[in-house]
Parts: sequence; C-alpha cells; structure tokens
Amino acid sequence: MKKIPIVICIDVEPDLRAIDPNVAADWIGFEKTFEFFGALRPRLEAVTGSAAHFSWFVRMDPQIAHTYRDPAWPIGRYRRIFDQVAARGDEIGLHTHSWRWGEGFGGWIADMGNQEWVDYCIRMSFAAFEQALNRPCQSFRFGDHWMNNATLDLVERLGACFDLTAEPGQKSLFLTEPYTGSPPDYSLVPREPYRPSKLNFAECSDSRSRGLWEVPLSTCDPDRMLSYLTQNENHNHRSSFIDKLKMKAGLNDEYEGFLDRVDREVIGGWVYDPRRPDHALDVDVYDGEVLLAKVPADGLREDLRQAGKGNGRHSFGLPLPTCVRDGQLHSIRAVVANARFELSYSPRTATFSQATTVESDVILFETAGDPWLTSRILDVLLGTLKKRYLAIPLRSDEILDRRRLANLTENLNNICDHPLAKDFVFETPAELVARFE
Repeated sequence: MKKIPIVICIDVEPDLRAIDPNVAADWIGFEKTFEFFGALRPRLEAVTGSAAHFSWFVRMDPQIAHTYRDPAWPIGRYRRIFDQVAARGDEIGLHTHSWRWGEGFGGWIADMGNQEWVDYCIRMSFAAFEQALNRPCQSFRFGDHWMNNATLDLVERLGACFDLTAEPGQKSLFLTEPYTGSPPDYSLVPREPYRPSKLNFAECSDSRSRGLWEVPLSTCDPDRMLSYLTQNENHNHRSSFIDKLKMKAGLNDEYEGFLDRVDREVIGGWVYDPRRPDHALDVDVYDGEVLLAKVPADGLREDLRQAGKGNGRHSFGLPLPTCVRDGQLHSIRAVVANARFELSYSPRTATFSQATTVESDVILFETAGDPWLTSRILDVLLGTLKKRYLAIPLRSDEILDRRRLANLTENLNNICDHPLAKDFVFETPAELVARFE
C-alpha cells in the first residue's frame, strides 16, 4: 500500500489579527503550538512508522515590520524553536499578508487590490526570510486564502517551489476587516497537486505550466458529503434493534438537544440521551417533509462535556446541501431518528440565495475545525481522490482558544485511530510532491 502523505500547514502569526501597532507582544500561541506538536510528534511516528515532519509558515511582512520594527522579528525572537524544527526535518516557509496600516481610519486594511503593495509585501517577506535563514524560501502561503496570477508569478521568480494557498471550489473571501480586491475563483482548481498554467494559476497545464507546484488545501463540497452520508447509513454508531425499541418507548422529554445552526455553511446542533450518557444518537435532517440525510450525532463538543453531557460526543454538522440553495424559503428540521423527538429551535426557516452558492460551496478541512465534519471529510477525501493526500491548515493562535484546542486534539486523535493510520506519513510539501512526480 502506498503511503498517504499529510501536510500540516501551521501559520505562525501574532495572537491577534488586528494587532496593536504600538505593542510588540510575544506570540504565545506559537510557543504553545510548538510545544503541542513537539509532544505529538513521537505518537505520530509510532502510529505511522515514519518520521513526522510539519510545515511552519512564518509571517515576515509589512505588518510585522511596522509593529516589531523588523519583518524577520519572529525568527530572531524564536531562533531556538526554528533551529529545533529545522533539525527535525520540518519545513519553514512564508505566510505573507497584505495588511497596511490605514492612517485615515486608524486601523489595518488588507490591501489585496493594490498589486504594487502586494508585490512590496512579497518582496519584503522573501528578503527577510533569506537574510534570517541564509537560504531562499521554498514553500509559500498567502494570507486570507487569496492569490492571483501576478502574485504567483512573483513568488515563483523569487525562488519558491511550492504554493499552498488555493482552496478547490472556494469563490470568495470571508473577512470581517476592511479589504480591497476581488475574491479569487478556485472553482477550477484540481483537488490534487499540480503544475499551474502560466495563464491561469487555478488550472493545470501540460504545455504552458509553471515550474512551481500548487499543493491545494483539502476541501470537500457539501453534495459529495451528503452522498457519502446517504451511502454510509450503517455507520459505527448506528443503533441496534434493541436501542431503537428503547428510543421508541422513551418519552420525548427524556432527550435534550438543540438545532444550533442553519446558515450558509452548516445545519448543525446536538442531541443527548441522559439515560445513556455516552451513547451517540442518530438525527434525521429534513427540509420540510423531505429527508435530507440521517447523520450520527457523535462529534465531540467540549462545552457539552464540561456541562456533564456524558463524554461530550453528541454533536452533528451537516454541510448545507445545494438543493436548498435556490432562493426559496425552507423549513429545516432535526429529529431523533426512530423517535418523535424534535430538537429545540427546530424547525428553523431560512432562504439561501444563488449568491450563497457562490459564497460557500466547499468545506475546508481545518486541523482545529469541528471534529464531526473533519472526520467525515477525511473519509470522503480518502475514498474519492486518485492521489490520496491531505493538506490541512492551522493558525498558531487557535491553540489559545479552549474549544479549538479540544477540536485539534480530537481531530489528531481521529487521524491516529483511523483504519489507514499506518499508511499515513506526515511530510513537507517537497516530500509530498516527490511522491507524485
């Protein structure tokens, strides 16, 4: 069996996005992330039987220079850490943002619509990297999921061999801060590593390809997820015949649960049976009277565990199917399977326009994302990709959030416990591409 490479992309950043330009604070999230993966590495190596390498993408752009008076500040401040990860065979690359301090309104703006500024950010980052580490940068990720042809042209000219920015299927930016520029269209991006066209980085080309490799992040479209769930109703947590009889005999008020989310991304919530605190129930999700999917409510939520809801594994999160993105009013319901208990806040009515389809038609495999979703995305990708691999992102500040840390821990536990775990190998972008060349 061929090895299945996994690239963990750790974006090394300040703890806050909109940092105070007058406060050169340490990056506590990065310090803790380094400790976390240092402790995790031996376990991954034991499970896979191979050396585990991670990829650290470091901020060295004008926002860092403006605040810390040196774009290479993180390398100088954390030289000991970077020496250690380099010695273990990890990759150190660049994660460049286009933040500009806007004196006019006293805040940061992501100025991606100004190509001259973007080029300045890229050149500063590559120069700082080479000066600090005495070698050119090979691996690159632009911030906020953004990329265009002109930027990738410059990244390649400056010596990068691997770009890990593109998110197949994604068509927009989700930023709460001010920004300029148009969202990239990743609808044509392949879901496997490829050499991008010189004319359109989002397409593969044999005749006019770049020397640089694009390693797309791992994403899954909602309809593929829905199909997977429909075909795999006999999942590990499906109730036995006796369990079903017990549920039918139970009173409605003996269950607890809420339909927490019905939005452009997810239909989600949780349900719990106090009589069987560690048992995962099934939930039927309806659009009116039409069954969309039967899903297991077996995802870990730390808030449920802390609230005494058994082991906390009682959440679900069905990606919003395309069939409800038609501009019509829909009544979304969540009901305990084989019972008559409908979750609190169900039904919830909503309208999802065609614009919603453009804004959110993929789910990114996030290392610290919802465990219910990530475990299903993992199975979908491993079951459908011809060249099986994962490229999954993590921001260094996420470890400071208790819930995201719980998600990160659970997702990596799921990867280690996966039936294919012995075939996994945690690699750098260069090692992954070498397998596919």
